[in-house]
Amino acid sequence: MPALVNTIMKSIPILVDVGVVFSFCLIFFATVGTQLLGGHLYGRCTAFNEFGNATILLGDDQIEIICF
Repeated sequence: MPALVNTIMKSIPILVDVGVVFSFCLIFFATVGTQLLGGHLYGRCTAFNEFGNATILLGDDQIEIICF
C-alpha cells in the first residue's frame, strides 16, 4: 500500500501538466467553435402552434417542432 500511495504522489505533478494542456485545448477549441458558429444556428428549429404560426416560444400549445 505505501508503494501505491508513493507512486500516486509522484505522478501528481505530471497529472497537473496534463490537466493544464487539456484545459488549454478545451478553451482554445471552445473559443474557435464559438467564433465559427456564433449565431449561425439561431432559429434553426421552429415550433408551430395549433394555428400553424411559427414561433420560437416553447409552451403547451405547440404541436410540432421542425428543425431545418
